[in-house]
Amino acid sequence: MKNDSNNNNQFLTFPDPDLNLIPYYDEVISVSSGIIETNTETAPPKSNPTDYIDTGDFFRDATSAIRHYDNNMTEYPNACILALKEITNLQHLIWGHDYVIETADYRLTKRIQKSPLTAHITAYSTNSETYPDGQLVHEPIEIPVESIRKISLVLGYVVKQCVAAIICLS
Repeated sequence: MKNDSNNNNQFLTFPDPDLNLIPYYDEVISVSSGIIETNTETAPPKSNPTDYIDTGDFFRDATSAIRHYDNNMTEYPNACILALKEITNLQHLIWGHDYVIETADYRLTKRIQKSPLTAHITAYSTNSETYPDGQLVHEPIEIPVESIRKISLVLGYVVKQCVAAIICLS
């Protein structure tokens, strides 16, 4: 709200219509290992945005942004901000693309494929690290479609390279 000093009336100011503002959930994070965390140990993931981000023309279709932690998806640096597009119809999933998948227990960033199991998707990490016996550290997982509460396509990410206000888009 902005205060009109001439007549002390309060009126709402609206953001520039040319801005492409999306909600940013800084305390709701995604991890590739499947463990959901927040910036505080006892707080559940927030449903209210921490802030809004103007994605400009870079992520025109983005519907939200969250923080990503972990090394299971090698293309996303630790602590980067993921720009997401929520998918409401699971028949519109694009196999081989990266998604943030939310279930009752986890929030995962994974590359998805069709599953050999009925009513499941297979979620892969891109980190191919192995144990000494050759087994993958980050094994693919099968996710029952009925357990998916929300799924969002990863459109890209933002990384802050230094303390200054410069932000690099990838």
